[in-house]
Amino acid sequence: MWKWVHTNTVAPYKSFRSKIRTWKRARASRQ
Repeated sequence: MWKWVHTNTVAPYKSFRSKIRTWKRARASRQ
């Protein structure tokens, strides 16, 4: 059960970080 909770909390966080990274890259290329 703990592993399931761990993956459910970590996976969205990682995807959130990657989204911010791509968003920053898009803004940098725009300027």
